[in-house]
Amino acid sequence: MDFIGKSQIINDINKAMTLADSSSTVNHIRRALTNSINQGLIELPAICFKSRKDHYARHLMHVCPKYGYSIIVMTWGPNQGTLIHDHSGLWCVEGVISGQLEINQYEITKQQEDKYWFEHVACINANAGTAGSLLPPHEYHTIENTDSNNPAVSMHIYSQAMISCHVFHQQDDGSYLCQEKQLSTDD
Repeated sequence: MDFIGKSQIINDINKAMTLADSSSTVNHIRRALTNSINQGLIELPAICFKSRKDHYARHLMHVCPKYGYSIIVMTWGPNQGTLIHDHSGLWCVEGVISGQLEINQYEITKQQEDKYWFEHVACINANAGTAGSLLPPHEYHTIENTDSNNPAVSMHIYSQAMISCHVFHQQDDGSYLCQEKQLSTDD
């Protein structure tokens, strides 16, 4: 899907993909995405600002044929969010285009067969114009639009196309059961 500022973001990401390590790559992309959002260089199509009642929307904006990374825009309706989930070992840079998102980070403290226990390690209130990153193995988190009236929009850049992830369902004993979830887009 085309959008204003796409070529600049792609150029920035392509440059970052040539850096020596994942940490340098995500730091470069995070700075570039933050600058592009704050300078008003990104203008998304109207569909990216329309929330869905039954789930947060996922819009595929780009898949790079050379490096394999993908750009997804997510639209979070009022009070929509995720379960604890991972990124299947992929790094990610997430920038808030509009609204505000609450990101809670977790670390696995124990695993027994298909049961997991997590420790909550941080809560970040991300406003429009901010960006963060996830580097495995520190990839377990939730995302939620805590605004009960307005949608939020975020851009996610993954090291590869993310077609599935693991979601974790909390049980009565405080543990979580892991389930693989297939991901799709709304386009």
